[in-house]
Amino acid sequence: VWQVIDLKQKFNQPFYYPQEEINNRRNLIDLIKWGLYNERITAYKPVNLDDEFRHPILTQADVDSLFYTTTIEDDYDKVTLEVIGTKEVESAIDLGKVTRFMIKEEWIVDKQRSERYVRILGIAPMIEQFKNNVSRGFAPMFWLYYPHCRDFFASDEAEVYNIFNDAQRRTYEDLFQKRYFSSYIVKED
Repeated sequence: VWQVIDLKQKFNQPFYYPQEEINNRRNLIDLIKWGLYNERITAYKPVNLDDEFRHPILTQADVDSLFYTTTIEDDYDKVTLEVIGTKEVESAIDLGKVTRFMIKEEWIVDKQRSERYVRILGIAPMIEQFKNNVSRGFAPMFWLYYPHCRDFFASDEAEVYNIFNDAQRRTYEDLFQKRYFSSYIVKED
């Protein structure tokens, strides 16, 4: 089952806020970026929208390509303001625009006990794609294999603000395992 967690919903705000780091608390996309740069977790390319975790991103240059885009812009003469050529401009992706996460889950139904078990297999931050200033929908930036990320999401770096009790320690692992998010199903297999 593939589900989308929309961070614009009020219930999902612990994944989106704080936008700036406060007391070692980061939002989910900033935590993932920190984990990738410090080699604590591994991302996988979504080649042809593949979500089978086959193409790992291992080099630092590949990690940079996830969070920076290169565009070609016209280069102008500073005096005459005429176009004299083109230049490549590298700019950081605004991580505040990552407003959705897709999760891939395995649902196991035990018919003898009438229980359902949910196992998260992967997480993908999604960013809105544009072509000619027209939205083309949301697409995954990369995939994370969740069983390999569990220790990282349960570590001290992954603390989350608990809106009900500020004294209680809570991590992203707790949010995912306790199903403390609102989502909707987009695909089933």
